[in-house]
Amino acid sequence: MGWHKDGSIWVLWKPTLFDIQFLSYSAQHIHMLVHSQTDDKRFYLTFIYAYNDLNGRTELWNFLKKFSEECTAPWLWLGDFNTVLSPVERLGGSTSDAEMEHFQDCVSTCCMEDIAATSALFTWSNKQAPVDSVAHFHPEGLFDHCPCTIMDRNSEIHGRKSFKYFNMWGAAPTFKSLVSASWSKSY
Repeated sequence: MGWHKDGSIWVLWKPTLFDIQFLSYSAQHIHMLVHSQTDDKRFYLTFIYAYNDLNGRTELWNFLKKFSEECTAPWLWLGDFNTVLSPVERLGGSTSDAEMEHFQDCVSTCCMEDIAATSALFTWSNKQAPVDSVAHFHPEGLFDHCPCTIMDRNSEIHGRKSFKYFNMWGAAPTFKSLVSASWSKSY
């Protein structure tokens, strides 16, 4: 587990799947090099829980920009940036133009781009490799932030996938006829 005494970020992983080398941490970030045991890939990963104020975040943006100058491998940012890139992304909060401009500058300087997500949340990648990734955000459960799974769309998913049945399906007027038609087909 990685953590910082003044921060609110915890990093947990399975040591049988990943080797983690912690490179830097502060109250706003934990930065590491990740080595996958399953496919021998290496990438940088930075977990972020940015301060609520612009002045506090400036230190974080400067760290990210400085590291981007020497970064030569794929790099992901995950977390809560406490700002957005454009007014369209504002969801009930208030973000000033100055805050957005500082974040825009950081994202641009670091050559990051928003990766596809299966929800309306934002995660960043630096395009160092032809990455075709997707971030899936799970229900938040007990916390006010959602757990996230990042997957390479090109990688195979191993193991069994569980089937989930939702009661609402059975209430659909065409449910029984669709199931009956499917069961009568030969495969």
